[in-house]
Amino acid sequence: MAKCPKCESTTFKLEAVGSPTKSAFIICSECEVLISVMEDIDFRKWYDKLISNHGYFENQINILKSEMKTMSEKHEQQNNYIIELLEIINRKL
Repeated sequence: MAKCPKCESTTFKLEAVGSPTKSAFIICSECEVLISVMEDIDFRKWYDKLISNHGYFENQINILKSEMKTMSEKHEQQNNYIIELLEIINRKL
């Protein structure tokens, strides 16, 4: 069980502070010592930002997949060309 470092009380209270950023102070109920400060998280805003970032990263992944496909096709063409050249050289030997 958590205890206040000053008076060893085990009861605490939460005080919200709103400006400029939302924070919550955890304070000892007995001696009023500040125990901790927590950021108040707006989960709806956090979720919306996560979803919008997901769309961005999904788009970037699709671009990379397309570029990899193009590179693979070019690589395959080059391999076929090399094989053709080697076959020509082999026939001449």
